[in-house]
Amino acid sequence: MNKKIKLDRATIGKRLRQTRKNLDLTLKEMGEMSGFVVSAVSEMELGKKRILPEYLNLLAAKFNVNLNWIFTGKGSMFLPGYELTWDFGKDNEEIEEMIYLIENSSFFRHEVLRYFMKLKAENKEELKPRGTGSL
Repeated sequence: MNKKIKLDRATIGKRLRQTRKNLDLTLKEMGEMSGFVVSAVSEMELGKKRILPEYLNLLAAKFNVNLNWIFTGKGSMFLPGYELTWDFGKDNEEIEEMIYLIENSSFFRHEVLRYFMKLKAENKEELKPRGTGSL
């Protein structure tokens, strides 16, 4: 027996926004990556526009987004096997080692955080987070 799922645009839109934020993408970046204009992405996230199947297909294909989670809130946001990867060029090995140590050594994690906080305090203008005016 098939159960009908009541789709609520606002709730689905919130999950789309949560997914984009989890991917650390701005509306502009998501628009560029998806090929949709920023206003379309924004309106889908706000529940003002019908959620386009093409957009959902792109999320599933490019980012391994769990569409069941998008529609029902059940399960994980991403399907198993998804890993957000970054390309740091020649520094990839060092970055991977640093991430491993941060995850597995409380001493190393503390030292990296301490250094980051010092660096952030000394360089507030250069280290402004995206989309904000201050730290």
